[in-house]
Amino acid sequence: MSAGPQPAPVEAVVLAAGAGSRFGGEKLLAPLHGRPVLAHVLATVRDAREAGLLRDGCVTVRSADHPAAALARQHRVTPVVVPAPARGLSESLRAGLGELARHVIPTVPQAAVILLGDQPRVPLAAIAGLVAAWRGGALAARARYAAEPGVPGHPLLLDRRLWPLAAEAQGDSGLGAVLRARGVTIVPVDVPGGNPDVDTAADLTRLEDLP
Repeated sequence: MSAGPQPAPVEAVVLAAGAGSRFGGEKLLAPLHGRPVLAHVLATVRDAREAGLLRDGCVTVRSADHPAAALARQHRVTPVVVPAPARGLSESLRAGLGELARHVIPTVPQAAVILLGDQPRVPLAAIAGLVAAWRGGALAARARYAAEPGVPGHPLLLDRRLWPLAAEAQGDSGLGAVLRARGVTIVPVDVPGGNPDVDTAADLTRLEDLP
């Protein structure tokens, strides 16, 4: 019997600690084609792990007893509680990357793929392209979707050497501005189609109408 693919030293960080204020409630738990929005993202992480693209991962959550934490465990992904989720996306980044940093092996290269919990159609091809870019020497890489080529997309890949820059991120702005200010080249990875967010109930309705 042949062994499965050897996992790349790349971990997933799924950001899922937001309050969903624009949606009007728990958008990551809202049903989409019979499953919570977040479950679709976690299923893609599972598929990437089975394909050898990811080794493991974590999901940032607002509390240990939040339903998102239970979803994470169901998909064999570690839930990580964000101490101050109201401070925005930056707090989730620090919590997730901090969890990964606790388990690094200094002599082994490592990277993180950062995914948003409200993008249920994130394609496996995006993760594959990011990992390939990292193996080719990129320290940072970002998906660029054909549907919106001028919009910075997710996931975002960060080499371990860049993880400390999460300390400089503020509010919901993420790491893009920090990387640009530091002169870090973000390699674009072209991906067919799109990767829409679920920000409002109308967004969810549009996705329900898609196959």
